[in-house]
Amino acid sequence: MGSLIQNTIWGKLKTPRPNTFIGGVSATLNTPALIAAKLGISVSRIESFSIVGSNIQFAVTGNYTIPLNAFNGNTSITYYDDKAGLVTSIAAYAFSGCTMLTYIISPLVASIGVGAFNSCTAITSYNFPKLLTISGANSSTAPYFPEASFGNNSSLVTFTAAKLTTISGHIAFRNNTSLVTFDTPLLSSISGSNTFSGSTNMTTFTSTNLTNLGTGGHFNGLNKLTSVDCSKLTSVPAFTFQGCSLLSYINNLNSATSIGVYAFNSCTLIPNFTSPFVTSIGVSAFNSCISITSYNFPELLTITGAAGSSAVYYPEAPFGSNSSLVTFTAAKLTTINGHLAFRDSASLVTFDTPLLSSISGSYTFLGSINMITFTSTNLTNLGTGGHFNGLNKLTSVDCSKLTSVPAFTFQGCSLLSYINNLNSATSIGSYAFSNCTLLPNFTSPFVTSIGVSAFNSCISITSYNFPELLTISGAAGSSAPYFPEAPFGSNSSLVTFTAAKLTTISGYIAFRNNTSLVTFYTPLLTTLGANVGNNLVFESIKTGCSITVKESLKTNNTGTADGDLQFAILSRAAIVNYTS
Repeated sequence: MGSLIQNTIWGKLKTPRPNTFIGGVSATLNTPALIAAKLGISVSRIESFSIVGSNIQFAVTGNYTIPLNAFNGNTSITYYDDKAGLVTSIAAYAFSGCTMLTYIISPLVASIGVGAFNSCTAITSYNFPKLLTISGANSSTAPYFPEASFGNNSSLVTFTAAKLTTISGHIAFRNNTSLVTFDTPLLSSISGSNTFSGSTNMTTFTSTNLTNLGTGGHFNGLNKLTSVDCSKLTSVPAFTFQGCSLLSYINNLNSATSIGVYAFNSCTLIPNFTSPFVTSIGVSAFNSCISITSYNFPELLTITGAAGSSAVYYPEAPFGSNSSLVTFTAAKLTTINGHLAFRDSASLVTFDTPLLSSISGSYTFLGSINMITFTSTNLTNLGTGGHFNGLNKLTSVDCSKLTSVPAFTFQGCSLLSYINNLNSATSIGSYAFSNCTLLPNFTSPFVTSIGVSAFNSCISITSYNFPELLTISGAAGSSAPYFPEAPFGSNSSLVTFTAAKLTTISGYIAFRNNTSLVTFYTPLLTTLGANVGNNLVFESIKTGCSITVKESLKTNNTGTADGDLQFAILSRAAIVNYTS
């Protein structure tokens, strides 16, 4: 009896007060049946329905979901106020295209579907205190733009969801050009890609719980974003922070095991950070990170460089144009793939990678002209070469395990004074040590071929001994423009050259201007220069030099001595010894 009394006044049932208020829709939703159909519920659950001007209000009994397409394309609705918190979820496209919607109050909504608020261009802020999940688009390409759950909210400034943990799918907040603050402190997973694509005015993103960033690109191009806590991320996928030029705080990368392509490209204010577990770094990952002074990756195994070495590939260099970088340390790094990985890091002094065995591609350190110390005792492969080209402050590289020294590898390394030896190399490419003016004598027991300009202007070497050498490639011509091509040209301190198995010196001016050369011992040499005439192989060698060659060169020039030997005898007073 008491319960009945509580629900009646003088024996009549109490009329419930309205708990749901919708603005601007009274012209089309003007009966309980119409609004019940719109909300996908029984009309019996609608009570106290009334029209107030252009707005409606009513009481709903029980919880409900705002269904698929409920208000899709409705350009009259101005607000939806569920102050009682009866809405538990908002389905796909529920408010899509509601361009006059200025706010929604839904304190208990837990999930929001694909395209739910797409193109709600009048809303300036959302606050969903109990929201747990947002479903984004099925792809990030143009046909899926309408699926972006909060896409094209051009007036949106602030988004708050204190308990949000998951944004699934792609481009959920695409092209919200006024969005400044995104406050979701418990957000842990943003799967898919490009969640904030085009939301270029975002400055504040708050979450201390991020672990997953899906396939990446979520913050790409947000050039006003200042901070994102990355400390719990298990990886930093491709393009995640590319172009975030004001990003100055990431906390650290203490949980990440991989850093994808272009992940931090052009993050010009990103500071030094710790990264104890990263094992792989992709193309262009840290290109143009001009504020970083040092990297230390204790577990790093591989770095992937650019796909080519020409100018068009410069943006792909993973550590390219790190103009403040001084020290790089990676105690377990074994492999640098591709090209240009550390191109134009002009302040780089120390590169400490003791286990590095393979640097494939070419020109890894092109333009990093202040490098002094390169540490690896395990180098076996230098790809197609040019890696240390022009590093005129570099003093030492252990070459003892290299299987070849490819073209241009050390060209212009004028302070290189230690290479240990070349005890594993079988070939030395063109310009490999050209202008290495402090390069000392070394052993090289297995080299079989030496390219154009390989040792040109190595003015500190006094003796070469190549016991397995078979061929030397000389210059393409003998005039002044070709002087730099001479493989042993201008070795001004060279006294002795020995190659017991050498059979062929091709081209021109191979030993030009070796003014100290006393002994030239090549007992099996049968081809001396491009032709049997004078190829200036011995131009300006020391007067009185002893030359030992195969007997066939005594008569290979129409019954007379090879032209280069005649020149040496007549012009340099050389003593020629022939072997049978």
